[in-house]
Amino acid sequence: MSVTAFIVTSCTQRKAARERVDVARLPESATLLRLAQAWRSALGEASAYTSAENLYQGRSIQDTAAVAAALGAHWYVVSAGLGLIRSDRPVPAYECTVAAGTDLDRRLKALDSSSAQWWNVLTDTTPAPLSGLIAKAPTLLALPSGYLRLVRDDLAQVTTAKAKSLRIFTSSAGAQCVPNHLQRCVMPYDDRLESVSGYAGTQADFAQRALRHFVEVLRATPMPLDEARAAVAASLASHRRRQRSMGQRMTDDEILKVLTAQWTRHEGSSTKLLRYLRDEARISCEQKRFSRLWQGLSAEMRA
Repeated sequence: MSVTAFIVTSCTQRKAARERVDVARLPESATLLRLAQAWRSALGEASAYTSAENLYQGRSIQDTAAVAAALGAHWYVVSAGLGLIRSDRPVPAYECTVAAGTDLDRRLKALDSSSAQWWNVLTDTTPAPLSGLIAKAPTLLALPSGYLRLVRDDLAQVTTAKAKSLRIFTSSAGAQCVPNHLQRCVMPYDDRLESVSGYAGTQADFAQRALRHFVEVLRATPMPLDEARAAVAASLASHRRRQRSMGQRMTDDEILKVLTAQWTRHEGSSTKLLRYLRDEARISCEQKRFSRLWQGLSAEMRA
């Protein structure tokens, strides 16, 4: 069976398994290479495996799977802990992310290393995994800014010829992380998408919502690059940017109390809890701040 397209998305903090291989349990390493080796060794000792499509949870994964099913395409996950993995591949549950304030982020800073350097050492293949995949078939890449920074060096290896069949979905902040020669591959979605019925959501799943709109509404997958960009721009032209109301300001401790009280009701879902804070409780909480608080609370709940 020939492959018509690939879909690539980011992994999620929310995972189905409770027992996880955790990078925080590793001893301190003197070099980035030794850290990667210790991490691979820890992953190799995992006893339980499940497919990537069942491990990762949340709207971004649901939207990606829906798009892949509609196109009859294989889909892949960019993971800071596992590299580039196909959705049906058996993988261990793990805890390893380059998000700000996490254990891996701390270790990388201590080693004076970037997330892109971590990806290079973790994957260590020729060609690099993501650019190698893009070289094989048209690819729809839906990644937030943190993951685009992670794979920046990998993406830099995509040739100009192969870039013609690459479509990138991300935020305006994410677009700044894309190599210069791939800038036109970024579909011009912005926060006007929030006013499109059925496609509003959180910043965390913006890239995947844009991807789904591109495939389901615009049916733009087969369009040439410039025609696809024009279709996106035209579809958003009649929509206005959603006005965000200022919510109640709270300290970290106050927000953590609210999240704890709502944890069971919202099944610990970061997406649902953030929507609750902003839409129901009317509490102001910036995305990065919420992510830091949720990650800490999630670790406590698992313990």
